[in-house]
Amino acid sequence: MEKQYKFSLATSISKAQAGQLLAGYKVHVTRSVKPDPSQMQDILKFAGAQYMKSMPSKPQDKLVVISCAEDQPLCLPAIKAGIPVVGTEFILTGILRQELDLESFSLFQDEAKSQKKAVQKK
Repeated sequence: MEKQYKFSLATSISKAQAGQLLAGYKVHVTRSVKPDPSQMQDILKFAGAQYMKSMPSKPQDKLVVISCAEDQPLCLPAIKAGIPVVGTEFILTGILRQELDLESFSLFQDEAKSQKKAVQKK
């Protein structure tokens, strides 16, 4: 299983003992995400994150939106603000490996790039 999911159980346990993976993070979860938002809220709380009920529209350090393809229109305020939008595997795999990888689990990258270009042209 460790080989399949590219992690070391001993390393993950060691990192987990050092502190909560998402300590200091604020996370919003969109409505169609699976596991559903109430389950994700429990997972996030366990990992040390603060759960945000509403979609953020202003960037902050350690602020992330967890979403899915179905909820792309809901993410536009976050995308426009440059807030990272990621899939659930960011959290689920992140907890398993005890590491955060925004880039690998980023969603809507094309939309984010076009938003950056639009801002640069202004």
